[in-house]
Amino acid sequence: MKEDNTVDSKLLRVGILGPLLTYTHQAAEKRYGDTAEIVACATIDEVLARVEAGEVDEGVVPEENVIEGTVRATIDGYYNRKVYLIGKIAIPISHYIGVPEEGSIESVEEILTKAEAFSQCSQWIEANLPYAKLVPANSTADAARIVNEQGNPKLAAIGPEMAIREYGLKTLAQNVGNVSYNKTLFGIIKGGLLSPELMPEPTGDDETMIIIHPNQDYSGQLESYLHALSSRGVNLTRIESRPGIGSRTPSDSRGDRMGYLLTLSMKGHYLDDKVKGAVMDIVTNTALFEGTAVKLVGSYQRAELYESTA
Repeated sequence: MKEDNTVDSKLLRVGILGPLLTYTHQAAEKRYGDTAEIVACATIDEVLARVEAGEVDEGVVPEENVIEGTVRATIDGYYNRKVYLIGKIAIPISHYIGVPEEGSIESVEEILTKAEAFSQCSQWIEANLPYAKLVPANSTADAARIVNEQGNPKLAAIGPEMAIREYGLKTLAQNVGNVSYNKTLFGIIKGGLLSPELMPEPTGDDETMIIIHPNQDYSGQLESYLHALSSRGVNLTRIESRPGIGSRTPSDSRGDRMGYLLTLSMKGHYLDDKVKGAVMDIVTNTALFEGTAVKLVGSYQRAELYESTA
């Protein structure tokens, strides 16, 4: 695997959250270039399921956005599906407003895009088209397609530049997001049960992710997990707790059970002694005795979602 995040391979089949011309498609192009056959899927879980079943070689799924936060379906899929992470890619999100050739700011009465894009562009909409009807679409690319097909100057689409351009729309405005540094982090996944030999080689700038599904609730539980990291000098880069259902992870034999999933990401590769030691400490010294399930999601080269302030 190359350090520039492209892949040396002959036409991998790669599942993405479709349709084509979306930001997920952009992430796939950045990762694979022209070495992959892109298979568009209707939902995130379809991507995960097809990767798990071996119907595609790898998958690309949105994981976290600067504005919207974590994509819950992806994190749940990391835990519940037999998949693992081999990489991440951060893509700048720059929303464009596209209209038919006869369209103008004065003619637009309806705006089409997916729900997340509406919230990410809410300030521009309020300032420029406050009375426009917001019409949900399946994706930003699908919004551009519909506006192109209907050719109605009363319609506008919010989407990536590649979709606006591909569907022949006129750019009414560009970079209309609420923040100029909007990015989405995408996970690159493979199917199967993770083992150290399947992990990408350490690069010196790596990250390891685990997901914990506690089976008990007591004072100091989180501290016990964090102590395993801090005592070995492992830097925690992300922590998140949210409701979820654990049912299909091989290490979790309790069946369908509602509870909280705790996602921890840390600097370093699992093959680094201190990272492996911290993870094994959580598993053997805490989780094993509590009936808690821990899934090692992957070790991979880091990708930055947030700009450094240093």
